[in-house]
Amino acid sequence: MALADAKRKARSVPSRAESSKPSKRQKTRAQNVSDDDEHVDVDASAVAPFLHAPSLHVLDAGKRDALRAALLEWYSTVHDARGMPWRKSWDETLSQPERAQRAYEVWVSEIMLQQTQVVTVVPYYTRWMERFPNVQALAEADIEEVNALWKGLGYYSRAARLLVGAQVIVKDFAGVIPSDPAVLEKKIPGIGRYSAGAITSIAYGVCAPVLDGNVHRLLSRVLALHAPQQAKTTLTLLWSAAAELVTDASVPGDVNQALIELGATVCKPRNAACGDCPIRSSCAAYGLPSFPSPSSDDIEDLAGTVEDLACTVCEPLPVAGGVSRFPMAKVRKKAREETDFAFVVWCGDWVLLRRRPDKGLVLVLWLFAFAPAPSSCSGAGSLFLVCFFLLLRVRAGAGGRVSPSEACIIRKSAAGDVLHIFSHIRKTWKVIVVHLSFGSDVGETPETKQGCKWVRQADVPGCNLGTGTLKLWHLAEGVGGPTTSDVGRAC
Repeated sequence: MALADAKRKARSVPSRAESSKPSKRQKTRAQNVSDDDEHVDVDASAVAPFLHAPSLHVLDAGKRDALRAALLEWYSTVHDARGMPWRKSWDETLSQPERAQRAYEVWVSEIMLQQTQVVTVVPYYTRWMERFPNVQALAEADIEEVNALWKGLGYYSRAARLLVGAQVIVKDFAGVIPSDPAVLEKKIPGIGRYSAGAITSIAYGVCAPVLDGNVHRLLSRVLALHAPQQAKTTLTLLWSAAAELVTDASVPGDVNQALIELGATVCKPRNAACGDCPIRSSCAAYGLPSFPSPSSDDIEDLAGTVEDLACTVCEPLPVAGGVSRFPMAKVRKKAREETDFAFVVWCGDWVLLRRRPDKGLVLVLWLFAFAPAPSSCSGAGSLFLVCFFLLLRVRAGAGGRVSPSEACIIRKSAAGDVLHIFSHIRKTWKVIVVHLSFGSDVGETPETKQGCKWVRQADVPGCNLGTGTLKLWHLAEGVGGPTTSDVGRAC
């Protein structure tokens, strides 16, 4: 009877192509483990029931020991292959202050590596450590200096959180990065479970697991786990496997780094080099061709009871694709489209900048004046109001007095559009170049409480501008700066 039920189950599981309504698990969404993991296109038009025991997704002690031994043997041969200055061999003789310094080095590298390739990070890391060689030096810096070193690396909120985190460590932990991953995750801004595990395992030898995008993909294949990537049950299984691999490990940091390195260099999203993989004999996805789509007659050979095939986590599996079927492909989310006016404002050869509030897409950087672009508005009204009132605030903040009769727009022109793609937004800026006059030279004014300041045109590129803002500047500068007659010109 059990076999008959299993046969009916095998025949009754619909393919995703046949189903017009997605399952609840298909709709499950949560925060990304890592946005740097690539989306892999796998033909989902032909799927088959993926019948297997739930135990397939669990590492027992025997499999764990075999995996760990193979990983560490392989890692010893590639430890220095990519020339990462933050990667150092485990040294049991280090003192506690020396381990704390290692924790700082690992912390900086891990934050820089978020959504950024190793080859890009290396020169930034080197310059950073020269300027901020320890957590105390970083804590004493200001955000302008930190952003200047970070310039070009993107995702500036990471730099801000490093600064705030260093200040917390100096204030609350006497300048020593905690060795308890739970404390790191709870108390230090910008450190989540992955970063806490990486820092404490590599620097302090704590048996804490890691699960970034590379390890997520690697363990999904080792466990043949074909389920929504960010579902709670999926993450629980993957974190459990990662934790099992470092349990009682003599050098847990090396185990974690081996997992990360193997995922980054061998077990890639596309064209995985399975022939070079040291753990392929223990990889369930690699051996999957023997049971991806069992016929009814094969079910009895796979298991004796329905319960043995009762994994409720996995979805039907694409028939083709090999190991690239794992992890289950993410549903692509279309980037939101947004359009704003961007006003590049000159007064003589001075240019108006404003400080971005500590929130939003671009943190604590200098920007131009922005205003939403209503679909029903040509921009002329927004143009005058935004420019005039920003100028009014700057002059008032500097102790000056401006009346409507003293300030006017000399000339304005549309410079064109700039497209900048953030991780989840396609932003189009309609760039408007504006030349104004107060009837006299604006002079240098300090940053006001409104966060605005004037800088000389030649000094603009040296300010902490994000990549998108630099695009705006280059376009606006190409349209033309002030003419001789603009400087000091009254209305």
